[in-house]
Amino acid sequence: MVLQYLKDSPRHGYEIIRLLAHRFHGLYVPSPGTVYPRLQFLQEQGLVTFVEQEGRKVYSITEEGREFLIEHQNLEKEINERLTGWENPENSEAIRKTMFEYNRLGETLSWEIRKLDSVKLKRVHEVLSEASREVEEILRK
Repeated sequence: MVLQYLKDSPRHGYEIIRLLAHRFHGLYVPSPGTVYPRLQFLQEQGLVTFVEQEGRKVYSITEEGREFLIEHQNLEKEINERLTGWENPENSEAIRKTMFEYNRLGETLSWEIRKLDSVKLKRVHEVLSEASREVEEILRK
């Protein structure tokens, strides 16, 4: 997918992250820790190169990268077909809202959990355990 984005024009890593997030309607946003190692791997394989511009690396596909895409057209097609359901889910707004709440809860817990006393921590655990059971039950139906 990264090579697909680079075949259109040179891009920096955060632009690739934004393009992927947009493709997945915000349901999946890759972290810099995911994208940059892949860019480095692609560079080591000779499939991309970069130049520094204004303190950022701007990546471009190489001729070898273009040849790789041509040689692996079936893989590119398979990836795009698999992602079709992700790109335009029927209920994308409800999914986005649900994932927002899920992420908000995770962020709140990651910042606050170390501050909780044992009574509050036990209560949070009980609430989360019950919510997990209910969600699993909904998914099984």
